[in-house]
Amino acid sequence: MADLTPNRRNRGFFPDLSRGFGFGDLLNDRFLEPLQDMNKFKLDIREEDKEYVVEAELPGFRKEDIRVEYEAPVLSISAKREEKKDIDDDDYVHRERSYGEFRRRITLENIKDDEIQASFENGVLKLQLPKEEKRSVNKKQIDIQ
Repeated sequence: MADLTPNRRNRGFFPDLSRGFGFGDLLNDRFLEPLQDMNKFKLDIREEDKEYVVEAELPGFRKEDIRVEYEAPVLSISAKREEKKDIDDDDYVHRERSYGEFRRRITLENIKDDEIQASFENGVLKLQLPKEEKRSVNKKQIDIQ
């Protein structure tokens, strides 16, 4: 029973290429699953009566490393972490932390882009996006308080 794995269908563009080519389950969804989330961070989106609330987990980032933009209807959140160049790679015994740029893009329509508020505390970015009746097409960078 310890080796039971759930049976998942391959939902890719070519749904069943792995069969008949001798690869077995090598090319199924579970094989690529760890790679899909490498440059993503976790976030929650709540819809309330008058606004959307987005909370993104960005531990280890500074406010200055985070960029938030809204270009209707897309909200973009990115964060960049630079690798320390003064430490030689040969000095590491074990290394798991990720470096580089991390991004998420979310579609949220009918937002009052001039009233978006952002705050960053204890590694959590919180965005409050007030709703409006009509859709705007302006791009605006949001300053984090």
